[in-house]
Amino acid sequence: EIEVEISKRVLERHNYLSPLDTDEEALKKIGKMVGCESADQLCSGEYTSKSFASRHKAEAYARFLTCPERFKEWFYREEGQGVLNREMLNIWHISEETFGL
Repeated sequence: EIEVEISKRVLERHNYLSPLDTDEEALKKIGKMVGCESADQLCSGEYTSKSFASRHKAEAYARFLTCPERFKEWFYREEGQGVLNREMLNIWHISEETFGL
């Protein structure tokens, strides 16, 4: 998936991960960063995440590594459109119609 590769590269550019890290090493590092103790927590989202730059990329990458099928279901929701923020899209559409933006 392109989004997964982008997330991984962002994490490497922040020096959170090394390009040489195995999936297991990457998961350990991300787990520490977000405050998770297990892959099950990462997969379910049942944790209180710490805040840091590109946290959403770290969480997405970790979810892909721990539960790829659930990640794909989440990513391709909205009938396969991959819509991540339906409310924001609705605001944009209303702005376009109202203000011609």
